[in-house]
Amino acid sequence: MPALVGPGRRVVEYSTHIAELSGLDLAAALRAKSDAAFSIFNDANAAAWAEYKTGAGVGAGDIFYATLGTGVGGAFILKGEIWMGHGGYAGEFGYVPVREGGDRLEDIASSANIIRRTRSRVNQDSTSSLADVPEGELTISMIVEAAKAGDDFSQLMLDRTGNYVGIAVASVINLLNIERVIIGGAIMEAGELILEPIIESARKRSFLPAFETTQILQGELGANAAAIGAAMLAGMA
Repeated sequence: MPALVGPGRRVVEYSTHIAELSGLDLAAALRAKSDAAFSIFNDANAAAWAEYKTGAGVGAGDIFYATLGTGVGGAFILKGEIWMGHGGYAGEFGYVPVREGGDRLEDIASSANIIRRTRSRVNQDSTSSLADVPEGELTISMIVEAAKAGDDFSQLMLDRTGNYVGIAVASVINLLNIERVIIGGAIMEAGELILEPIIESARKRSFLPAFETTQILQGELGANAAAIGAAMLAGMA
């Protein structure tokens, strides 16, 4: 679930994107419809666990995983365990401030906000292939595909997005000197076109010795990461 999940893995304590589920014992609600047992996991935690065990995190002691999709989330795995923090709220990567005026990373780098920023600027570049996309039909995949095809405007929008993500990644590196930072989510379909500006932005803002001992990598499991991690965690529950 894209939500804060209680320690009993049953209750959705809070969800920005599915607000009507906040406070619901979702495991009980699902159990009422089926004889199966249910455990609920935060999607970023689940994806992080999958990458740690079977993807880009294999062999690392500690990782930070960030997902850039409908929302922006994050998760820490320290010494082989998902680290939730004192109150259970650790990893809220989307709330990291990245711009004057209080803009958080999610205000800029979530799918909806990348599309919003692209739509608001595309009319300034009539040479972009995205200029002809009808209002309301623009998607992240269209932006990524245009960038891969050499569309300068789309590449610029990915570069700017990567710059802001890198600012937030630098905060993680500077505070924790984490071994690996792994980036997943829909925008990572762009591969190096988004990963390179993330790395360069983080490099400029990180304490250099900490940066040089941290790897910043693209996730290997793509859209399946959260599902794989949920299956693995449910098996351990």
